[in-house]
Amino acid sequence: MARTPSKKSGALDAGAFDRDFGYLAPFLDRVVQAAPALADPTAREELQRMMVDEKARWARIRALLSGAPGQLEGGRGPRPVVSVQPHQPVPRPGAALGLTVGQLKPRR
Repeated sequence: MARTPSKKSGALDAGAFDRDFGYLAPFLDRVVQAAPALADPTAREELQRMMVDEKARWARIRALLSGAPGQLEGGRGPRPVVSVQPHQPVPRPGAALGLTVGQLKPRR
C-alpha cells in the first residue's frame, strides 16, 4: 500500500511504490511478449508501439515519485527523454504466459 506524503517536505518515501512497480513491470513485459502472437499485423504493430510508450510513461511516473523534477508540456521546457530498460522477469516453475498480476482479492 502506498504511503502518504511527508507533512514536512511534501515528498514521498522513495520506496513507497516498490511493491506495486514489482508487479507492474513483469505484467507490462508479459504484454510485450504476447504482442507478436497477435494474428493481425496492424494490431500487433499498434500494441508494440503502445507498450513502448506505456513503459516510458511508467518509468517517468516512477522517476517523479522518486523526486525527479517535473516538466510541464506545452512549451514550458523540454520534454524529458526516458530510457526504458527491459525488465528481466524471474521465471517461476509452472508459470504460464498469463496476463494477470497477482491475487485480485486482498488477503485477510
